[in-house]
Amino acid sequence: MGKRSFLFILVLVVVFEGCSNVVSKANERPPKKVCIQEYEERWTKFEEKILGDITSSFNLNLEGFKEVTFNDLHNDMKIGEKNEDIQSLQHLFVGNSLGDMKLFLKGNRGYFLYKRTDGNNVFKEIYQMSYGGIWKVMSEQEVEGKKIKWGKEFDWAKCKEE
Repeated sequence: MGKRSFLFILVLVVVFEGCSNVVSKANERPPKKVCIQEYEERWTKFEEKILGDITSSFNLNLEGFKEVTFNDLHNDMKIGEKNEDIQSLQHLFVGNSLGDMKLFLKGNRGYFLYKRTDGNNVFKEIYQMSYGGIWKVMSEQEVEGKKIKWGKEFDWAKCKEE
């Protein structure tokens, strides 16, 4: 009986160790950089859904257009030759939206797109004036869009502090 008892105890120890490793691995928190990457991937998918809804609402083709972010403008990206050109685009980014407001430029024309917080899609067609180089909104449309939700909040507490 000594051998059986010994084997039984040995099996119990091995099983217990395996279970405790699984539990400890489950309790391990991923590094902050892994969480940041996960969050960015989730944000990108959210943004793609919003942009897809807006472009389909207005039957837009963005081929050949270059996306310009607010940060591009803020960092004095040379859209035109004068600071006024950049300022006339920066004012478009005022207000709230679901996801980021999007600016697409091609030559002297552009589209400014965003989803309002009520879910409506907004499309502004802009042109750069030949005199002065200032960008002006030439037309604006708004239609009801799909309700796109972010989902549950991202749990930053699950990440290791670094």
